[in-house]
Amino acid sequence: MSIKQGDIQLMASRVMDDVPEGGGGPSAVVIEDGKSNALMPDISESDRARGRVNMRQTHVAVRTADTDTYMGSNVIVAEPPADPNVSVTLFTTGGVYDTRSLAQSRLEAYLNKGAEWAGYLYENHIKGQRVMQIFQRPGTELPAVGKTLVLVGNEGLPNEQEQYVRAIRVTSVERTFTYDVDKDYKAMVVTVELSDALRYDFTGSPASRQFTRLANSAHLRDTVVADAGSYVGVTPLQRAAALGDFTILAKTIFTQLVPSAQSETPIPAAIPYAAAGFPISAAGDVSFVTQQDWSTATSLALPGGIKPGSLRITVGGVTFADAGGLLMSGTQQIGTVDYANGVVTSSAGSYGGSKAIAYRPAAYMQRIPQSSEIRITPETRSQSYVGFITPVAAPGTLSFSYRAQGRWYVLSDAGDGALRGTDSSFGAGTYNPDTGAYVITLGALPDVGSSIVIQWGVPTQETVHPVTDLQISQTIALQLPAGQALYPGSFDIKWMDGATQRTATANSAWQLQGDATGEVRVGRSQVLFAPKLLPAIGTVLDVTVDTAPAAEVTLQHPSRNGQGRLAVSAGQGGLQPFTVEVEWGTLTDLAVLGTYTRAQLQEMGINPVDPAQLARDDGAGKLMLGTLQVGTVNYAAGTLDFNPDVTIKVPKPHYSAYVASGSNTFLGDSRLWRLNYERIEYVDAPSLYPNDESGYVKIRFRTTGSATRRTLQVPFAPEFDLVPGVQAPVVPGSVLLMPASGQPWSDSAGVLRVLTAGGFVTRGTINYATGRIALTSWTPGNANTLARVGCITTLGDAVSSAYVFRTAAAPLRPGSLTVQVPRTGGGSQNVTAAIDGTISAPGVTGTVDYETGLVRLGFGALVTAAGNESEPWYNPDNVQPDGKIFKPQPVVASALRYAAVAYSYLPM
Repeated sequence: MSIKQGDIQLMASRVMDDVPEGGGGPSAVVIEDGKSNALMPDISESDRARGRVNMRQTHVAVRTADTDTYMGSNVIVAEPPADPNVSVTLFTTGGVYDTRSLAQSRLEAYLNKGAEWAGYLYENHIKGQRVMQIFQRPGTELPAVGKTLVLVGNEGLPNEQEQYVRAIRVTSVERTFTYDVDKDYKAMVVTVELSDALRYDFTGSPASRQFTRLANSAHLRDTVVADAGSYVGVTPLQRAAALGDFTILAKTIFTQLVPSAQSETPIPAAIPYAAAGFPISAAGDVSFVTQQDWSTATSLALPGGIKPGSLRITVGGVTFADAGGLLMSGTQQIGTVDYANGVVTSSAGSYGGSKAIAYRPAAYMQRIPQSSEIRITPETRSQSYVGFITPVAAPGTLSFSYRAQGRWYVLSDAGDGALRGTDSSFGAGTYNPDTGAYVITLGALPDVGSSIVIQWGVPTQETVHPVTDLQISQTIALQLPAGQALYPGSFDIKWMDGATQRTATANSAWQLQGDATGEVRVGRSQVLFAPKLLPAIGTVLDVTVDTAPAAEVTLQHPSRNGQGRLAVSAGQGGLQPFTVEVEWGTLTDLAVLGTYTRAQLQEMGINPVDPAQLARDDGAGKLMLGTLQVGTVNYAAGTLDFNPDVTIKVPKPHYSAYVASGSNTFLGDSRLWRLNYERIEYVDAPSLYPNDESGYVKIRFRTTGSATRRTLQVPFAPEFDLVPGVQAPVVPGSVLLMPASGQPWSDSAGVLRVLTAGGFVTRGTINYATGRIALTSWTPGNANTLARVGCITTLGDAVSSAYVFRTAAAPLRPGSLTVQVPRTGGGSQNVTAAIDGTISAPGVTGTVDYETGLVRLGFGALVTAAGNESEPWYNPDNVQPDGKIFKPQPVVASALRYAAVAYSYLPM
C-alpha cells in the first residue's frame, strides 16, 4: 500500500512547553493540521511588551500499517508571519531526545571565546560593577560598541568563572606611567560600560610596561563566531521571480532568533581613525655594549624606539634577532620586543655580562593613516585578494578590515610582513614593504555591499637627517656696557682643565684657534665657542676683549642703481676691517611651488617666512653672505656696493594622484582622483629685495680709534643646534646621539639622557620646536665630537582629498551622521548626511552606508575643465555636459571629526 499525503504527520514531543525538560523525544500526539496555536501558544500582551522565545521540538512520522520505504521529507516554513514583530525559524539539534535546555545552549552558542584580547583587565573588579577597565598598548584596536568579550577567572581550574560581557559605551585615555623611578612609558586605559553587571569578582593586573597580565589574573578574551546552528525560514522576495529564472532577489537573508531591545548610543566628536604609532627609522644604525642585567624578571631597556627587523643582540657568541615583535634564537622564541618603547623581555633564561647591541633607531609617530577600500559586490566577492599599496606602507602600519555576517574583522601587519588577526580564523596574508604588494585570505566571505577598508601609515612630512658629527658648543652673548661693541685687537678665552690652563685666541679673521674652535661675531658681540676637550662641569671662562663705541646706520628703502645693486654709505669713512655687518630684508617668490601647492602649504600649516639677510666683511673688502660674496666694502670711504637678491630653500610638497579605490564612489560612473601628500622637498626659490617702501638696510660697524680692554667671566653652558640651518620641529623620540665614548644619548619628553647601570642620567634638555640642545652634564675630558645617529624633523600635517573609514559602531540611525571638515581659510565646516546616505556640501561630497557604518568622503569642487588638461587628476571622461570637472582639494585629514547615533540591540 502506497504512502499517502495524509499518512505523513507532524508529531508533538513529550513535553510541549518552555521548560528545561521540554522536548525529550516524540510522543504519540499528532499536531492537528490547520488548528490555531496547535504548536505554539498565543502571543500575550506581556509577550508583545517584553518579548519571548518559544521553542518546540516536533517530529515527522509516517503513519501506515505496512513497512513501505519512505524516500525522505522536506520541512519548510511556507509563509512568513503577518506580524513583522514575529519570526519563525527551524533548526535541528541532531538528537532525537534532546531537551529544550540543549537546544537553548545551541542557540546561544553563536559566539565562542577566542584568543586573548590585546589588553588585560586593569586592577581588580568586583561583583555588581557595570564598568570594566582594560590596559592596552597605544594604537591597538579598542572594543567597538556592541562588542562581546569574555571574562574568565581561574581559567582551567575547578572554580573557573566565565561571563560574556557586551560593550555599550567605550572611552579611552592615553596615560604616562613611570617605572624604576625615572623611566616612562605610555599606555591606553580603556573604560567599557557593560550591558550587564559583573556576576563574579575578577582579579585584574596592575600597569605593566610589558603589557602582560599577572599569571593569576582573569583572562580577557575576544569572541569568535561559532555558528553552532543552521537556521531556515522564509523571506519575501525583493523582486518578483518567474519560472526559469536562475537568480532570485530576497529582501534579506537574516531573521531574528531572540527578541532584543533597540537602544541608541551617541558617538560624540570621534576621530575617524585609530591613531596608531608607526615607525620612522633613523638614517643609520647604532651599536654599543651594555652591562645591564637581563632576565625573565628584568627587561633590557634600549635608549629608544627600534625599527622592526633591525635588532641584533649578541651574548656569549650567540646572536638573537627580532621578528614580528618576537626575539628569536634561530627558530626558537626566547623573548619579546616592544619596538615603540625599546624594551626587550626575556622569556627563557638570564643573560649576565656584556651584551653587544645593534639596531636601527626609530621614532613612533601618531599620524593619521592613508585609507582606501575594495568594494564588495556579487562579482568581486571572494576570500582572497591581491594588490599593491601606494604609497608604500611603513612597517607595522598596514591593516585590512572586512565585514562578514554583520561583524568586522581586522588583519594587521606586526612589522614582519605577515598579516594576522587576533585569532587565526580571521584570515591571514603577506605584505612586501619593498614593492607594496599584498596577498590576503579572509576567514569568511565578506558581506556584499560592504568594503574591505585598507589603512596604512606613511611618513609624509618627516625628514630623516643623515648621520653627521656635531660639536658641543656655546654661543656666548658678551654682556658689554651700553653703547660698546667688540673692536679688533686682543681677544682670548682662558679656562682651567684640571690643573692645566687652556687658551683659545682669535686670528685676524676672527676665527678661534688653539684649544677651541669657533668664531667671533663682531657685529652682534657674540662668540661661538667649542672646546676641543670638554672641560669640567661648572667651568668658568675668562673672556678678554677690546671694546669701542658701537655704530649703526638704518637706511629706509634705498633704491637700486642701474645694475640692480644697492650702493649705500655708512655716513662716515674709516671703517675698521672685520667689523662691518649689513642687514636687509627680502621677499621670497614662491612661483616654484606652483599655483596648486601654495594653498596646500597653507592647509598644512606651513607659512614660508620672508627672511632677513646678514652679510659681513672678510677684512679684505669683500662682503660675504655665508660663503658667497655678494658685494664689496670701501673702508676708507665708508661705502658698500652689493647685490641684495639671494636664493633660499623653501619647502615644496609633493603629491601623487590616484584613482580612489572603487569606482562609482562619489560621482556616478566617473573616476574620482584623489591627491595624497607624500613628502616635502626643499627647493631653491628667489628671495628679492623689495622695490617699495618696505625695503631697508642696516649697517653696523666700528671706526678707527682707541679701545678699552675688558675681561668677562662666563660659565660654560653648552647650547647648540641639533640640525644646523633647518628650522623645523624635531619629532619626539627620534634623537639619538653617540658621544666620543660611553653609551648613546636619547631623548624622552624633552630630556636628553643616557642609560647607565644605575638608571637614566640626564644630559640636558631639547627644545623640540627649535631643535636647540642645552647640556647640563657630560663626561669631562672627552673629545668634543657627538655623532648624530638619529634625528627626524617634521613640517606641517598630512592632507588628502579622499578618505574612507568605518564608524565606531553600526548600524547608524539614518540622518544622524555629521562630519566636521577643516577648511583652508581657517575654521571648520559641519556637513550632515541626508536620510538616503548622500553627503553633499560646498567642497565635500560622499556617502555613508548606515547599515555597515562605512563613510566615504571626497574633498574638492567642480571647476571649468578647460585649462586643466595637464593636471594629474584630469580625465576627459569626467567632464560633465556643462564643461565642469571635479577638482580634488586636499584638507588636513587629521582634523576630521564625526558624530553619529548608533543603534545597539541587547537580547531581552
